[in-house]
Amino acid sequence: MNRHLRESLMQGILEATVAAGLWLLASLGLAETAADHRPPLDKKPYLKTVWSHANPWWPPNKSRTHGEGGPDFAWHVYSDDAVTMWKQVAERCGAYGLTGLQMEVVADNAGYVEVCKDVAEGFRQSGKAMFLQPFIRGHATSVDEATRHYRNTFDRLAPELHEHPNFYRLGNSPVVVIYDPSTLKPAEWGQLMEAVEKKHGRIVWLANAAQASAEWVREYLPYFDGISMYANWSEEMQAGVYGALTEVLHREFPQKIFEGAVHTTYLVHFHYGGVVPSLTQKYRNSWDIALKAAPDSLTITNWFDTYENSHIMPSYEREDILLRIAQQRLAHWRSQEPARTAAPDLYVANTTNVLLGQPLEFEVLGFPVDGGEKGVRVTLELCDERENVLHAFPAREMLLDELRVARFELPSQELAAQRAIRPRLTWAWGQQPPATSHLLPPTHLAASLRPHLLFWCRSMKRMIQTADRKDWLLGGAHAGGTARFAGDGVTPLVSFAYSDRSSADEVDRGGGWVRVLRNGRELESFANWNLKFATLLRLPDPGAALDWYQLELENANGGKYLSPAIWVSAEKRPGMVKLPILLPDDSVGEVSIEAARVPFFQYDCRRQTAPLLYDSSGYEHHGYLGGKGYGGGHLARTGYRHEHTGCVAPAASDDVPTWKADGESGFLKFSGRDYVMIQGGTAFPYASTYELFVRPEAVGSRQAILGAAGGQVSIAMNEDGKVEATRLTPAADATGKITGHKALTLTSRDTLEPGRWTHIAVVYDLRDLHLYVGRKLQAEAACPPWRSHEMINAVVVGGLCRFPYDAVPQFVGDLTKIRFYGRDLRADEFLDEQGVPKGT
Repeated sequence: MNRHLRESLMQGILEATVAAGLWLLASLGLAETAADHRPPLDKKPYLKTVWSHANPWWPPNKSRTHGEGGPDFAWHVYSDDAVTMWKQVAERCGAYGLTGLQMEVVADNAGYVEVCKDVAEGFRQSGKAMFLQPFIRGHATSVDEATRHYRNTFDRLAPELHEHPNFYRLGNSPVVVIYDPSTLKPAEWGQLMEAVEKKHGRIVWLANAAQASAEWVREYLPYFDGISMYANWSEEMQAGVYGALTEVLHREFPQKIFEGAVHTTYLVHFHYGGVVPSLTQKYRNSWDIALKAAPDSLTITNWFDTYENSHIMPSYEREDILLRIAQQRLAHWRSQEPARTAAPDLYVANTTNVLLGQPLEFEVLGFPVDGGEKGVRVTLELCDERENVLHAFPAREMLLDELRVARFELPSQELAAQRAIRPRLTWAWGQQPPATSHLLPPTHLAASLRPHLLFWCRSMKRMIQTADRKDWLLGGAHAGGTARFAGDGVTPLVSFAYSDRSSADEVDRGGGWVRVLRNGRELESFANWNLKFATLLRLPDPGAALDWYQLELENANGGKYLSPAIWVSAEKRPGMVKLPILLPDDSVGEVSIEAARVPFFQYDCRRQTAPLLYDSSGYEHHGYLGGKGYGGGHLARTGYRHEHTGCVAPAASDDVPTWKADGESGFLKFSGRDYVMIQGGTAFPYASTYELFVRPEAVGSRQAILGAAGGQVSIAMNEDGKVEATRLTPAADATGKITGHKALTLTSRDTLEPGRWTHIAVVYDLRDLHLYVGRKLQAEAACPPWRSHEMINAVVVGGLCRFPYDAVPQFVGDLTKIRFYGRDLRADEFLDEQGVPKGT
């Protein structure tokens, strides 16, 4: 007899006893039952296990440069050797209470299986009790094809799946999770499982039920051994899923594994889809929601996928703060004593940026203190880059008998004149003298658009102490100042601060590595003990943008020091401007800010830059000619400001407009089948101007010229040659409650002429939508703002853009000089005709 079958038979005898007990409960009316096509299962050893997810293509040893790492790179340095890297992961994660990882495997893909084996071997070498479960995703179109794929997958996983000590087995049965159970009917899964288990013995199959209903559970669970969850939603959606499933699972399927999910923050920055984070609050609340459902086990979605779910914050303690919170919650769940520290262990969380008009948010997190004195008094200050205090919140008392969080908020418009603010924390504990952090990572006060939706979370224990002057010079400007960009970019950098060697804490002592950061991303780095040096840098041209630079010192123990910022400007947009903003009560306010702080993207079409559409603004927010597939058209990095993380190239496409030269000018020729994709962080949610020069080939049919996925703007030519501008606005019921959206469309009086260039502009000032054709105002109407426009903001040029980033090409003709501006421009500020081709 096959050894796996023999072991499964023995296991089945034990599981039958458990099943009999469940049958007895049901017969007494204490539990409901459903027809079960799976053999009995003793799930007791699986109770209180906790898993997270990992994807082979985003290992934690990613680079710290460009889109693969940047500011969100954790300070932990992982090995380039795959097995050693996963050994280090086990050493870190296992210490916080994780049982293991569910590693994604594409069915019938040898590469994914090999990664699984590397993970398992790394876990084994760690000596930690960290385990691995295959998390299998299929791609078959029939049950026969799926069965073949799964048999091949299990053949490749053997013998490690059955014998390796770090592949998780319940009894003697390996546990696997099915990513996409709805791709087959329940009975078809039964057929597939029978075929696999005929060769490989008993397998424990868990179905991803993240989007399940009670009816789905009743239909599928008789063919599976339980459910798992790979998911990330808002708190309301999470509570709704548990509300629909919890009673069904406990009453009707008590013998099955009920694996719930705790959600981290889900964001996909290349199209701005997901759930906007509120610092650590969503994650902490998700623990409450999940544990209330009384699951058997948990997953935490997911820490190692920077492409989507765990691209949470540019924090050097990114994984650490999540693990620290998990460690506390798991201890309570498992009825264990939570980890405590001898002295207050404090973190400060703050967003990397805030949209002017929205509140500045901060958290101070404190973990349990061991011993008698548990009270700590914290004072949070907001400073400028020269350490001048702009605002001091009243002191708060925190009782650190368990994990405690103090939240602070301030209207951002009160500090609108600041380019950025830096939090600083002072804390007093017992008889110890008060301690003060250095300036913590900045929150930038963003005009018109949040370039990314991330947050910092810095530990007060991981700060390299600095002495002497905490100043430095860049191009003659001191910390907090602005340097004028030199024509060739060559700029002297002189730093005066050095690290203090007197600290008793190894984490705080000394440096070793210096990073020069541009807009939060690494420009270059080199070995140096401290921040006392002089060098020459060749800086990138900021164009009409406003770049900021910082120095960072780090050591091998994870200690950090981040300097004040110095800005660099080419002084192309001097002066001040008025900017309308949306306030928290949905009223419209106005702030006066530097013109150079307002983002814009300009596509002159003067040069051949295929496959990209070149943004000449200085923000480097380039588009893609064509651009298909998952995230098609997004860039791995854009000017170090916008997060398009994920180096997945667009699929090959013939839907590419043709660039044409016309003297010193140029334009893009569209056939009605091609388009340009400009991904996330593009369509402005509120104050904005969208303008371009258009030359249609003919009139007589409706053609979309430009469109944003979230309905922020749409420009089209109707059958009569007139221009239509559309924006989605909120729809309300009789009580004023927002119930959805409706479309507001403006139609021009004038018509476009075939073969002739015409300027079009759509301007929005948070009160009215305005349409200009040929620089003349054609139509305007009241148009209230809609907060949903802050998300899903990819733009297609040459057609429409459907949710979330699907291009619908329509336009036939030529386009040039395209500009999206984050302010409601006046007509005299529109683009001029210089650079527009002269011919018809």
